[in-house]
Amino acid sequence: LVNTGIQEGSNRTLTVDTTAPLYANLTALPSSPASYSPGQNYSFNSSWTDTIAINVVMNFSGVIYSTVNLGGGIYNFNISDLAAGNYSFNWIANDSLGHKNQTALAYYLIEKALPNLTLNMAPASSVTVGTTTNVSGLGCPVQINCTLYRNDTNVSNPDVNTLSAGNYNYVFNATGNINYTNANVSAVLTVNAVSAPPSGGGGGCIVNTWTCGGWSDC
Repeated sequence: LVNTGIQEGSNRTLTVDTTAPLYANLTALPSSPASYSPGQNYSFNSSWTDTIAINVVMNFSGVIYSTVNLGGGIYNFNISDLAAGNYSFNWIANDSLGHKNQTALAYYLIEKALPNLTLNMAPASSVTVGTTTNVSGLGCPVQINCTLYRNDTNVSNPDVNTLSAGNYNYVFNATGNINYTNANVSAVLTVNAVSAPPSGGGGGCIVNTWTCGGWSDC
């Protein structure tokens, strides 16, 4: 004889959970589309509710990752240092009774970044003949190759020279890759010749700069 503890003629109500976990508030930081940045962290959050315990995972680009329960039904997934590209993802949740729900497949886009190139000319972009100049291409990302050109000729970076009079067109060029676009920046270095003094004068002045009161003041 088995005693069930239930008196004959008594009524009991059994409630069966048939509801899958429910989601809301799907977020991603930084928002999509994002620009590629080396070492960047990408954070995804979602909110889930259920009457019983649940397990939440992230399917990111076909790989299943565990998530962190931040409390209050909020779950977090972090991933970092992603290459430029378009990544598929969705959230998946199961409760302890095996009920499953998942978000629709979404995409997170990381666009190629534009290299922030600059040209530095020292001591200035306009100098007197006989002055040693130092032209440097700056801002080249470590992942890609950058080349400095003077009048369409490949030169060392920095380009240190004492050039003859004339105008010199410098171009600093970056060849892109999976994470960066192609880019270039250009500037002109002017080397001014020393002119002969006006009749009766002495010494020399830079051509086209005779704005002083007299030749002797130049």
